[in-house]
Amino acid sequence: MFLNAIASGNAQAARYASIGSEEDKRWIDGRVGLINGLRNYDQALLSRFGQAAVATDLELKQAIQSLAQDPVMKFDGAIVHEGEDTAEIRAALKGVRLASEPPILMRKENGLWKVDLTAMRQDPRHDPALVQQFALAGKALENAAQLIRSGRYRSIQEAQQAIEQQSLPQ
Repeated sequence: MFLNAIASGNAQAARYASIGSEEDKRWIDGRVGLINGLRNYDQALLSRFGQAAVATDLELKQAIQSLAQDPVMKFDGAIVHEGEDTAEIRAALKGVRLASEPPILMRKENGLWKVDLTAMRQDPRHDPALVQQFALAGKALENAAQLIRSGRYRSIQEAQQAIEQQSLPQ
């Protein structure tokens, strides 16, 4: 449920399926914000610029695949090591463990298994600076999508240049 919620852009469901502090759960918001931002930016480019946006559409769909769908696929056939109140879920494809993928740690809370974000803090992907970058990039992409839909940019190149300038560190 957790990875599927993130992949579908549903931060509320992912938050429900996890435990941790508000700071821990910002990882969910940042990841979902980036995925949703990429999707909205892609849709805006395609609807505004049509055929001129096809190459960019392909690149954006690959990024979305990597962020949203790949984790779901890697954990679809996961290897589970379950204790009484904790569990470790290891990514696997066709029964072969993917050692390069950090495990998802679970904890039972009120009889329900939830992703334990607190226990996963040491994972470099949960670094607060990275989480903030995801959130900022997602907001920049959402803003760019709105501007594209409003007709502000005459060409896809102008739209891409604007998003690149928004993404540069201040």
